[in-house]
Amino acid sequence: MAEEEVVYGISDTDDKDEIRANIDKLKSEMMEAAQNLQFERAAELRDKVKQLEEKLEK
Repeated sequence: MAEEEVVYGISDTDDKDEIRANIDKLKSEMMEAAQNLQFERAAELRDKVKQLEEKLEK
């Protein structure tokens, strides 16, 4: 999972456009996971989206 955090820039980037792009990617993956009945994966992605959205508010 740490690799995904780096890919999606959860820990390092402060660029708001990059964060928004990462949120869009994560939401797309979250929907796909839910459609494939991978609910735990979808929940993990939801939590990452929430982290990024909170970072945008700062």
